[in-house]
Parts: sequence; C-alpha cells; structure tokens
Amino acid sequence: MRAPLDREVKEHFKPKVPEKRVPVDRQIAVKVYSCLNNPPGPTKLPSDFDRTLIKAQQQRKK
Repeated sequence: MRAPLDREVKEHFKPKVPEKRVPVDRQIAVKVYSCLNNPPGPTKLPSDFDRTLIKAQQQRKK
C-alpha cells in the first residue's frame, strides 16, 4: 500500500527537466522589446455625455 504512494511522491518531487528554448526571430524580439520599453499612451475615450451626443448626432444624420 505504501509503495504506490511513495512512487507517486517521488515522481511528483523529482527534478524537472527544463523545456528547450525555441529560437525567436531577431526582428520580432527587437519589436517586442521596443514595445515593452515604450508602451503606447492611454487612449482618451469620450465621456458618457459625449458618447450620448455623438450617438444622437449619428442617428439624426441617418
């Protein structure tokens, strides 16, 4: 009864083999790195009141 349990414990805690790294294209790596260092600024969304006015104006145009 203890043997299966011991085997499971040893299997769970044995040293894991790290996954092999996949080479990444240099251009993609540079692009990702530049985006991480210079993130785009936050986009300014219209307020609820402005959205209501815009929606009403678009409906009037139709």
